[in-house]
Amino acid sequence: MDHRVIAILLLFACLARVKPNKHDNFKEQIEESVPNVHTEVLENPNPEQPVEPQLYHYGKRIYAIADLHGDYRASVEALQLANLIDKELNWIGEKDILVQTGDIVDRGPDSRKIYDLFRKITKQAHAVGGKVLQLLGNHEIMNLMGRLHYVPKKDIKAYGGFKARQQLWSTEGEYGKYLRKLPLTVVVNGTLFAHAGIEISYAKRGLETLNRISLETLTTHNNEGHLTSEQVNLLEGHHCPVWTRNFDPEYSGKGLRFVCKTVKKTLQFLGLKRMVIGHNVQMDLIPKELCEGTLYSMDVKFFKLTFAFFSLLLINNF
Repeated sequence: MDHRVIAILLLFACLARVKPNKHDNFKEQIEESVPNVHTEVLENPNPEQPVEPQLYHYGKRIYAIADLHGDYRASVEALQLANLIDKELNWIGEKDILVQTGDIVDRGPDSRKIYDLFRKITKQAHAVGGKVLQLLGNHEIMNLMGRLHYVPKKDIKAYGGFKARQQLWSTEGEYGKYLRKLPLTVVVNGTLFAHAGIEISYAKRGLETLNRISLETLTTHNNEGHLTSEQVNLLEGHHCPVWTRNFDPEYSGKGLRFVCKTVKKTLQFLGLKRMVIGHNVQMDLIPKELCEGTLYSMDVKFFKLTFAFFSLLLINNF
């Protein structure tokens, strides 16, 4: 990894043991432990014309967090530990950027509370020059298409029952209108974020095109009944941005060399520096830096653990 370009710190902690208090300053702790590397922040290449809001973003300090899967307590404590929200759950991250790479729903019971929190802090961050960027994961798309295989009963109850939940997640529902407009991918400075990763065949179609087709599909369809083959391929294909396993040596079954070649093809084609993903649970509960710092895999299985582990990725451009 070229340390002249960026300083990256991987963080993971056990919520049962790590309890932030009023004396903790996580940002200062992070900055003290990151190598003394100064970098040039990428600027908007054409400030006269606004960039596509769902794709390109620019900032100095970027946090990323992966799959939350209905674990509200862990989600709150992770954001508090990073000093992004306070004890009243209000945004205090100032101009920081937070990227959540999808899969807030399913498995755990509190997706509604987490979505409500993210909607609130998205507005608060925007008001002070920060950003909260959410991506779609495969579990969001399954729910939006009416496939509820992994939804626990407590989660259904939290939305007021099965029929109420279906309406709220529909194209005309409160949560449906919000979630169906989320992108599949964003780029922050030179970093590509996606839930499962962007393979070269999808990258060649154009990132804007991927987000556009997703938006058009999800805002007009509540199920899979009338999807075109192109739409199915983008949202449910084995190699699509929310389902591919080809960016993990174990899940792909093809080893690290294959993964590194795969990510290299995408990044070279797009002219980007690194890719950050969730989706692939790291069973040793340690987020992975792979392929000489060009790939970061952040899913460490939030829900149903004796100790609720989480991981945060900090990309620090001074």
